[in-house]
Amino acid sequence: MINTSAYFVNFATEPTIPCGQEDQLGALGLILNMIVYWNALYIEETVRQLNIEGFEVSDADIDKVFTFTF
Repeated sequence: MINTSAYFVNFATEPTIPCGQEDQLGALGLILNMIVYWNALYIEETVRQLNIEGFEVSDADIDKVFTFTF
């Protein structure tokens, strides 16, 4: 999942890192972390709004959204 996201963000077409792009990996990791963090905040706000509107969101539902563990 994370590798697929990295290739999507990096627009890479090959599963190898071209020579000379090793320094860009740190920036790519930072961008991926920012995307994951933004999505977590957005989902948290969505769940909060659903609870305010009277919809029950269980922990099992949230576990299905976040398939990876911290």
